[in-house]
Order: sequence, then structure tokens, then C-alpha cells
Amino acid sequence: MSEYTLLQETQSDRLFIRTWAPGDGVTCSFARMQRGTPCTPPVAVTITEDKREHFGKYSRTKTKRIVCRNHLPGLSRPSEINTEARKAATERLIVGHWDEYQSYLAQETASRREAEFDFADPEIRKLVLDARDPAVSEAGDPR
Repeated sequence: MSEYTLLQETQSDRLFIRTWAPGDGVTCSFARMQRGTPCTPPVAVTITEDKREHFGKYSRTKTKRIVCRNHLPGLSRPSEINTEARKAATERLIVGHWDEYQSYLAQETASRREAEFDFADPEIRKLVLDARDPAVSEAGDPR
């Protein structure tokens, strides 16, 4: 592994990395797990050397992975970046259209409250209706 550089070492494993070269493969090892952000072309090859003891025997297993820019070890995961980006974009949009957002929020909150109330226990409905409209009798009928 002379062409590889030791990137990280823990008690249980060591992670080596090198630049991708033709013949290493073209599909990122994480491509099947992607949701939202597609993989980019391969940029590196990693080898994880597991140095744990298995069934009383000390063995070293090596896992080779082709990785794209989005999955380089030590960087934030694409899902974390997407979550942060969505949050920032949402905040920018809301701030830019604050009054419209407040109006939509009030409408959506009111409609959800009403929908919840439609399925509320009859006793709760009666208490709320009585408190809201004093013209409602104890039987729940308008006076």
C-alpha cells in the first residue's frame, strides 16, 4: 500500500486513501445508498483495514472503496449538506416574503385546528363551542 496515505487510525481500523486512477472502477461505492444528491465522478480510492479480533483470531480484513467527491472521508455527508442547504434556502425565502409567509402560516394553522376539532371528543367540542359562542345551549343547540 505504498501509494496509499494513512488518513485515519483508530483502535479497530486504519483508513488509507489515494487518488483515483483509470482502471479502479467508475461507480462510487456509496451510489446505491444515495437519496437526493447524485454521486460525482470518482476521485479517490480508500482501503479500510479492520484490525479487530474475530472469534479469538487476530485478522486484518481490507475493504476497498471507490469514492466520489461527495463521499470523501472526513467531509460532511451529502445528506447533512442537503439538510443545511434546504434550511438556509427556506429561511431566505421566508425572510424575503415575510408577510405572505405569515398569512399562509395562519391559514394552515387554522385549517389544521379545525380539522382536529372535527374529530374531537363530543365533550371537548361542547366545552369549546360553549366557550366560543354563549348562544349555544347546554344541549349544543343554538338558542
